[in-house]
Amino acid sequence: MRRSELSYRHIDWIIVLCYLLLIFFGWINIYASSFSEAAHGILDTSTKAGMQFIWIGISLCAATALVFVINPRWYMSTTWLLYDLLTHSYGPLSPHGILLASLLFGMVMHD
Repeated sequence: MRRSELSYRHIDWIIVLCYLLLIFFGWINIYASSFSEAAHGILDTSTKAGMQFIWIGISLCAATALVFVINPRWYMSTTWLLYDLLTHSYGPLSPHGILLASLLFGMVMHD
């Protein structure tokens, strides 16, 4: 049995459906909130909804690659490293780096 068949059988289709519904309704909300008469359609890339559609396509391609192309054992062997880099490092994308950047470059907002 091939690895892609194994991955296909172990997908939780209810979660996939919920993910797709959230994407769809979010996209429709973006379209409704930024609607203008000058736009040529919902897929016009000069509008916010059109640009969001491009990002939806990219995310669906990335999700498909993560599920069907990458070996699931790789996730188990590298999860600890990703967690450690994102939570305990002191780089610019770590929580400490984001906090420091907000203290140095942030603005105080008043009502």
